[in-house]
Amino acid sequence: MKAEMVDLQTLFGKPVSYRIPQFQRPYAWKKDEQWVPLWDDVRNLADGWLHRQQNAKLRPHFMGAIVLQRQNNASSEVEKRIVVDGQQRLTTLQLLIRSAQAVFAGLDDSERESRLRRLTSNEKIYWAGDSDNETKIRQSNFDDDDDQNAFQRVIRTGDGGKMDDGIQGAYKCFVGEIADWMDEDLTDRENRSDALEETLTTHFQTAAIDLDEDQEPHIIFETLNARGEPLKQSDLIKAIVMYEAKVVDDRVKAKRLWGMFENAWWRATTKEKRVNRIHLDRFLNYWMIVLTRKEVAADRVAGVFSRIHQSKEHGP
Repeated sequence: MKAEMVDLQTLFGKPVSYRIPQFQRPYAWKKDEQWVPLWDDVRNLADGWLHRQQNAKLRPHFMGAIVLQRQNNASSEVEKRIVVDGQQRLTTLQLLIRSAQAVFAGLDDSERESRLRRLTSNEKIYWAGDSDNETKIRQSNFDDDDDQNAFQRVIRTGDGGKMDDGIQGAYKCFVGEIADWMDEDLTDRENRSDALEETLTTHFQTAAIDLDEDQEPHIIFETLNARGEPLKQSDLIKAIVMYEAKVVDDRVKAKRLWGMFENAWWRATTKEKRVNRIHLDRFLNYWMIVLTRKEVAADRVAGVFSRIHQSKEHGP
């Protein structure tokens, strides 16, 4: 495992495909909780750049850590990385950069628009016949086609669609905020453009942690997400299934394995004995009880599933 501090120019400037694995959850960041605070950070840094004293250096803004794992790729293809942790942050940063790109295009600033496009799209010579390699991030969650399609549309065409939440909502939110900020002083647009581009490319930093190829990414994912909002038992079981079946980045095979559970009914919440759980978690709980013929606590379902899998794997 190795880690290094990188800015967004370094993170996205090379031909790369950051791939969201099947065990990750769909895009979930919201306007008030994440988009607006992120834009406030951008605005504050850009304003600081505008009012800085000559030759004064601005302190970079630390965005937290992302955890990646290298995948094999052909020599003519983009570098591939599995995103073990940090997919929400990476996706949102791409939408933020793409929004600035759209604003610059609307101002006929083709030079800045072109420079930022290199941070959101890979040149065709690196696609190796796979158009999914065009974008810097591949939203491969098969269970939420809107993520994949919406992200591709936004990055490729700047189509914000009609949704005010999710990926489209984030893009439209950032476009509006950036355009409003640029219009605050029409006499100083050149400096504002410099400040925004400089802020997005060099003043945001993240700690990029690269896992060794033999480390199990779903275990790292589970451990890292033990903080904050807990993963559902079905999320943990899905991670085990996807990893053990070697379908981390295979949407078709993943659909065959887990697709039956990917509809709104299985994710709906009901209350039983004063406990709210989604139908899928309840079903898996009952399944473990049937298999073990023992009572299984609601928060122990994934652990029991893992032990059963291990015993069958290493048994006679």
